[in-house]
Amino acid sequence: MSTPPAYTAVQFLLACDEAPGGAVALQCRSGLGRSATLAGLWLMREHRFSAREAIAWLRVMKPGSVLGEQQHYLEDMQPSMWRLHDAGRDKAHAALLKAAGRAAAGQ
Repeated sequence: MSTPPAYTAVQFLLACDEAPGGAVALQCRSGLGRSATLAGLWLMREHRFSAREAIAWLRVMKPGSVLGEQQHYLEDMQPSMWRLHDAGRDKAHAALLKAAGRAAAGQ
């Protein structure tokens, strides 16, 4: 199972920020890996879940979610998501927009 590309992760978090009423639909091919990993990023950024808490919650909601490489990815991303959380919504959104530009240039 693969992890979402950086550009996809940034675009997802931006979509969550900009969604009217906060509702976002999310689905990858099987709905277990990349989509759950993106949801984990959001849980860490929005609610300051630890990677392990996010993985546990996702597995309760959808057994079999977030395996192998995806677990390590969420653990690696935890400090970045917590920094975005701690920065506040406006600063985090600005940082994501900047990251989206860098990610798009790298593709």
